[in-house]
Amino acid sequence: FNNFLAFSTPLTTSTTMGQDCSTFDSIGLGVNRHPLVTETTTEIEKSKALEHVKKNDMFLIQKTLESIRPTENLLDPGSNYTMVHVACQENAFHALNQILLWLKRNMNEYFDAIINIPDKSLRTPAMLAAMNDASEALFTLFNNGNVDTNIVDF
Repeated sequence: FNNFLAFSTPLTTSTTMGQDCSTFDSIGLGVNRHPLVTETTTEIEKSKALEHVKKNDMFLIQKTLESIRPTENLLDPGSNYTMVHVACQENAFHALNQILLWLKRNMNEYFDAIINIPDKSLRTPAMLAAMNDASEALFTLFNNGNVDTNIVDF
């Protein structure tokens, strides 16, 4: 994490629940990446992860989380579109619950920052849930973490 920050140039900065939520131009490539979002998975694995989250199947999500971190970017480079974003947009609240449990067990110190990561359109998972009438996902998100309601998408 710190090595990434040393080689990156900040583009924008906001604070989310005490966590720095900067987006970065990684090594001058013009791609905005959040420092907590990884981009190490193959396109096939990303596609499977997207499909599994959308199916809202707890078993599939548990299997997926054995090989892919929920902070993996699942779309184009720099889009910052994680499993949390997908689950909220698709109202996949069973999947979201499993993802949030994984994050609490494995990345608890960054939990609040992760659930508030804006995608490339500056929309957080909570915003995507609200925009898509995904009330169960929004309820799950609010009951599990400190959703920052002060973030704006412009």
